[in-house]
Amino acid sequence: EKDIVNYLEFLLASLRTKSSSEVLHPNKLITKGILNTLKSRSKYFVENYELKSKINFGQTDKPDNLSKMPDILYAVIYYLSNEDIENKIIINEVSA
Repeated sequence: EKDIVNYLEFLLASLRTKSSSEVLHPNKLITKGILNTLKSRSKYFVENYELKSKINFGQTDKPDNLSKMPDILYAVIYYLSNEDIENKIIINEVSA
């Protein structure tokens, strides 16, 4: 469980850097592969794990049908699938 959260936090941090647009652009094959893997396993994660992240999100604008999805998982999936991500997901703080 901790490994999954660490992986998601690492992905989110990578996606939020400016250089990620070259490596993890939504149209790249590797990005689509990561996205498909996370989407296909998201229900399993929600049902079997409590993905507690060190990241405290303020605003995620999650649709109602995804309300049970942990914010960290939603944020990574959102970042991987969208080019227009500015101010869509707000991070309030990161705890130690």
